[in-house]
Amino acid sequence: MSEHRKNVARGSVRRQRISRTFYPERGKCHTFLGPEKFLFLLENFFSFQYLARWTTFKSYCSVHSLGVWTCSSEDLIGFLQSVYDRTLSFSSCYQHLSAVAHYYRLRGLVSPSSGPVVRMYMRGLKRKSLADLASVKRAKPLSR
Repeated sequence: MSEHRKNVARGSVRRQRISRTFYPERGKCHTFLGPEKFLFLLENFFSFQYLARWTTFKSYCSVHSLGVWTCSSEDLIGFLQSVYDRTLSFSSCYQHLSAVAHYYRLRGLVSPSSGPVVRMYMRGLKRKSLADLASVKRAKPLSR
């Protein structure tokens, strides 16, 4: 058997194992990874995403000479507005907000994201992003 065929065969077995890990209804759950290992990898993936967004927040605070741990709700809204202006996506703003709240919880502090002003701002931002999506013109379908 050629080396290429061996690699293809190995890849298909690996794909089967991974698909059983992520889709338990297809067969035995967690045959490739144990449940503990799977949860560990999942937690590390989210902590890596949070770390990237937390770094963005820290750089915003340093540019605007704000304290990272003494940030107010208004400062957090300013950060979220800058993220929205840069990416034009509600979900990315929500991810940044979740990351900030996560690191405040790890530190044992009350997060500025828990205030009613931030919740109202996020509601309005979601409404605005949906309105922006509705205003996008769609192309006419091709006719035969």
